[in-house]
Amino acid sequence: WEDSCGGNVYSDRLSASAFLLMITRASSMMSPITGSEASVLVPFYDLYNHRLGSWKNAQVVGNMPPFYAVQAVRDIAPGEQIHDEYRSKNDAYTADIFRDYGFVQQTPQLWKIPVPNLRVDLVFRLDYKDGREGGGLVVEFVHVPDDIERVSSFLESELVRLDSLLPRLESWESEGRPEVPGIPSEEATKIWEYYHALFTAIGEAAGVLWYRAAMSESSDDEL
Repeated sequence: WEDSCGGNVYSDRLSASAFLLMITRASSMMSPITGSEASVLVPFYDLYNHRLGSWKNAQVVGNMPPFYAVQAVRDIAPGEQIHDEYRSKNDAYTADIFRDYGFVQQTPQLWKIPVPNLRVDLVFRLDYKDGREGGGLVVEFVHVPDDIERVSSFLESELVRLDSLLPRLESWESEGRPEVPGIPSEEATKIWEYYHALFTAIGEAAGVLWYRAAMSESSDDEL
């Protein structure tokens, strides 16, 4: 949009909003002209929200013009919100969803935490027990680097870093979320939400790893 159309997010807010709407709500459909996929806005379907796990109740089954077919993947109760996946459950990282679509995905969340000097990222899912909100959070590790001690140390340092930001964020909250120069108020609010989600996720993962390490040391002592 900036390169091809000369768009400017600061001087042309209306076009910028339209562009962002396209980015966050567009779907893929096969073009009858080029034979390749094109990004389009599909009425009604572009209102569906994203959520993983048992919350997903619909999926796209056809995107050949002039039809865009969506079907239920389970029974949907009257009044229940329709959810699809904006990305597959193995690729819907919470940070990427936030970057590309502008919201913090609800549980279940998929997190990928790069650990310095390790080739394999820490990847885990975070969800409420039994998949429903209100219970305790449960961590399911997908990939864990071999050097658990380094991973735990890094997570601890990240918690300290994030905790150091809390007073500033709480002050901003207590002042009624005043406008931050260069950041629209709705974006500042989303950043605040992502901060909480990230802090919670890292804290939960670190707690499980620390518990595992303690249990391992206890077993070694018994031997």
